[in-house]
Amino acid sequence: MKTKPDAHLRRKDRNGTVAVLFAITLPVLLIISAIAINLAQMQLTRTELKIATDAAARSGGRAWSEFHDLAIAKDFAQQGAAINTVSGSPLLLSTSESDGEIIFGRSDQVGTGRFSFTPLTEAAVTGGALATGVQVSASKSSSLFFQIGSVNAFTPEASSVASQLDRDIGLVFDRSGSMAFFAGLDSDPGEGEDFLFNTIASLYNDPANGITEEEYNSALAAYTGDPHLASIGMSEREFSSNIVNLLTGDLRVYAETINSNYRTGNAGPAYSRWHMLSEGNDAFFEVLNQSTRENHVSISSFATSATLNVPLTTDMATCEAAIDGMLPSGATSVGDGMLEAYYELKASNIGRPNAVKTLIVFTDGVANNGTSPDDAANQIMADNPDVVIHTITFGVAADQLSMQAISDMSNGRHHHAEDGDQLIEIFQEIAASHKTLITE
Repeated sequence: MKTKPDAHLRRKDRNGTVAVLFAITLPVLLIISAIAINLAQMQLTRTELKIATDAAARSGGRAWSEFHDLAIAKDFAQQGAAINTVSGSPLLLSTSESDGEIIFGRSDQVGTGRFSFTPLTEAAVTGGALATGVQVSASKSSSLFFQIGSVNAFTPEASSVASQLDRDIGLVFDRSGSMAFFAGLDSDPGEGEDFLFNTIASLYNDPANGITEEEYNSALAAYTGDPHLASIGMSEREFSSNIVNLLTGDLRVYAETINSNYRTGNAGPAYSRWHMLSEGNDAFFEVLNQSTRENHVSISSFATSATLNVPLTTDMATCEAAIDGMLPSGATSVGDGMLEAYYELKASNIGRPNAVKTLIVFTDGVANNGTSPDDAANQIMADNPDVVIHTITFGVAADQLSMQAISDMSNGRHHHAEDGDQLIEIFQEIAASHKTLITE
């Protein structure tokens, strides 16, 4: 007769099974956990290293774009790396060319595809070779959280390239009548038309000078501080020989060139706002001619209407000559000038689809004719959100708030100049500010 095993005895036979299974699987689980933790740590370190090299390349590339100095660019790259931690400590780069951690070279886009970086020696760059990119390469040894066998560390590597992009630049200039106003003495910049008014009024109020009311009105025609004088057009501004002989320094030169240059329709007067703009543009083109990228520039201007003065070109001398030959006169159609310049940049898309489209808009006043600047900016950004619009205002009467809003909506920058020296610095800064992009 068969008997069933006692249930109590069956349970007793199984008591050691779980313990054995646990003893077998625990080491496996620990090894898998260690591998998972190590893999996570390795991935984190690689990510941190890539972020650090990207930051270093971007900083170095930006500095190279602005300063064109190898030492400064390498210093910025070092700083960009050092503010980022990799595996718990800052990434430190060597600036020695032999270490190959910071390399300058030519970065070019093939069609609409990837960029290709070709290294150059620093001697070649110093000798004039065109460097349009900065490559940062780095490695960082890091201890593993768990040692596996004899392996207790790993050394990831990362490389990043920051490339400068070509630009199609549309310069948009205010050539309204107010641009022929006196811009201020070199010794006391910013006084401008108020200084002119006070000087002429003082001379007029001294009977010994024998200045007639007609001479007084002609010399101060279009002065906005007096409603009567403002009603007399800028084309009527003229200085009698009597007043010219009583003036001195820059103001006398301004008066003489109003008579000889402005009234004869040849050019804006010396020491006028237009004269200051012309000097700012000379500085702009001087920097642009030293650029490491190929820039195309067009010139558009606005007064009562807008005109495309120079289509997109690489001939900077033609652009400078066009500016020197313009004559300030008329109203202020800022928006029309912006649209005129943008249409030219848009047409250039056929030949240079990869170039950054940049508008640089200068005005000394408030729009009072044609399309409003805000409407023009909205039209441009709706058509191409990648367009960059930098705005520059000059003098106390300029509409700074409107120009600031326009630059903000396009990721551009707004600059305000109180005098000619500041205007030169602004144009130099914009000319040097190539857009830099991480391309590898």
